[in-house]
Amino acid sequence: MKQTQKEWARYIQDEIQKNDSYDNYKHAFIEYKDYLEKCLLENPRDVEKVCQLAIAYFTVYQDGKTSVNVLEEFLKKYSKDLNDDEKAVIYQDLADLYEKDAYDDKKCKYYLTKLIEMGKQSVIVWEVLGEYYLKRKKYKKALECFQKMEKFSDEKEIEDDYNYGITLFYCGYFEKAKEMLLKCYKKEPESAGILYALALCLHYTNDKKLAEPILDKLLEKVSLEKYYYDKQILFEELIGLYYLFEEYDRCVLVFEKEIDELDWEEHFYYNMRFSFYFYSLKKLGNFKKAESKLSELIQKHNKYIEKIEVGEIYDKKYWNEEEIDEFIEEEKNEIKKVLEIYKKIMNSNYKPQNKRINLEKMYKTCYLVDCPQHQKLD
Repeated sequence: MKQTQKEWARYIQDEIQKNDSYDNYKHAFIEYKDYLEKCLLENPRDVEKVCQLAIAYFTVYQDGKTSVNVLEEFLKKYSKDLNDDEKAVIYQDLADLYEKDAYDDKKCKYYLTKLIEMGKQSVIVWEVLGEYYLKRKKYKKALECFQKMEKFSDEKEIEDDYNYGITLFYCGYFEKAKEMLLKCYKKEPESAGILYALALCLHYTNDKKLAEPILDKLLEKVSLEKYYYDKQILFEELIGLYYLFEEYDRCVLVFEKEIDELDWEEHFYYNMRFSFYFYSLKKLGNFKKAESKLSELIQKHNKYIEKIEVGEIYDKKYWNEEEIDEFIEEEKNEIKKVLEIYKKIMNSNYKPQNKRINLEKMYKTCYLVDCPQHQKLD
């Protein structure tokens, strides 16, 4: 008979390990939920049990708002009887639920601020608050939070160092960012997100030799997989990266892989990667290929427009003639944009600038206190 939180966590983690899908291990959380509800009928003021119940509700019902309501109702009822340690556990869980699942960043910040005011500071508190500012592009405030996080260096994980590193980058401290991201790279040398962020830093610190193996590794990752995908970087970001390093042959290779293998070979929406591609072909002296690829892209796109006209894309039962004409006009404008940038690149000294640098923060799986699914067990 499972009695302690750790015994339930062990049981849940064993069930997850045995079963490959949520539907096959959901029963363990339902059992835990039922157990916790019975315990709270006997002792409704049990902080550990109510926090665990909020986690169980979230996992069973896939709804952060239900879990948030459980904890906030508990606070309303028992706040005067709770000590600071008990409140801190609830505040941390609420901050996590609001940030990731109930989608209310202001409430997340509210509970993190309460923890700081109580003196309950930790890596988690400063990391999540740093992420809050990072998301809003308030990089100086984010940096202050991550610097305070450094005081708790023994508790840090790779995500903490990575988010600190990209914040240093955004603040223009490229050498310090490089140092932090190299630390991450040594821990996880295969992470595409870390490789990409580190390569960007190495461009801005003029470390081309150090960058070469990183750029090679990124290209190898893209080349090996037929449909390359990573949640932290996109094809267009890799195209932009190789363009920054003036690795024009690689820029062309990645662009063509995207054109040939992703879903939009029939039609496209203009963005800077078209500029980088055609400029790269020009620098490589491959004018015939540039002209041929432009013609191929436009031909495919015109066929897509023909499909719109005959109702294959937008069913004429649901879209009127005026709306369909608008769709066609939009598609023609995309062709026009690509033609304009192509002519500008080929007929002048114009060099497109890569101004769009995007580094995605790394999310930790979970900040919930003693989450039965994610806590580390001996």
